[in-house]
Amino acid sequence: MNPDLSRRRNIFVTRIEALTADTKRGWTVIVERDDGSLVELSGFSRLTLVNPRFGAVNYGKSPSGVFDQWAFHEAGGGGSVIVPFVRLATGEIFVGLLRESRPLQSDNPVLNVPRGMLDPGEDHLQAAKREFEEETGISGVSVFPLDGEPVNPNSTFFETWGKTPGGSAEGLHFFAIELPERFLVYNLRHCEFLPIFLAIGSGDGFTDIGIARLIRRYYGKPSFP
Repeated sequence: MNPDLSRRRNIFVTRIEALTADTKRGWTVIVERDDGSLVELSGFSRLTLVNPRFGAVNYGKSPSGVFDQWAFHEAGGGGSVIVPFVRLATGEIFVGLLRESRPLQSDNPVLNVPRGMLDPGEDHLQAAKREFEEETGISGVSVFPLDGEPVNPNSTFFETWGKTPGGSAEGLHFFAIELPERFLVYNLRHCEFLPIFLAIGSGDGFTDIGIARLIRRYYGKPSFP
C-alpha cells in the first residue's frame, strides 16, 4: 500500500465496519469517469472518501446490524453554531441572521446564523470565534456557550460518538454573542435582525435549535399544566 494512503487510513476512526459475505447490500457505488461513462465498483470491503481538513465518508457494514451504510465523520469532531443577538432594555431580543447561498439546501439564499466546522487543532469555542469573524467581519466579541448537549446533525449518516482532540464531546456545539444595540442599524455584513420569535421560523434546523436555546436562557423553560 502507498505509505501516504496507509497514513491517511488511520487519520479518521469510524464505526463503519468492513463488508462481509452476508452483509445485506442496498447501496451501489458508482463512479463517473472523465469521459462521462459510469462504472459500478465492486470487490472492496470498505470505501473511504477522505479530506484531511473536513473528514471522511466511509461506506461499509453498519455497526448496528447486517446492512450496508455510509457515514461521515468530521475531522475536528463537529462544528460550532453561533447566534448573534441584540437585547433591548425592554427585554425584547433581536437575532441576527445571515443571508447566504447554500445550494444543497435551496436555490435561493437562505437565512441562518453563522456556523462552521472545526479547523485542525481547534476546539469548539475557537471555531465559534473564527467563524463569526469570517462571516460577519467582527472580531473581539465575547462568545458564550448555550446550555444543552452537543447535537448530531443527522444520526443516520453522521458519526458523533467520540471526543475531540481537546476532550469535548463531538457534534454541534451552540454559542451566542450579545451585540450592542447600535447593531440594529449598523450594516452588519449580509445580516438581518429579526424579533426572536420570527427568527426561529427561518427554516434552517441549526438556526432554530440555537434560537430555541437562546429563548430558554432568557425567557426560561416552558411550564406545562
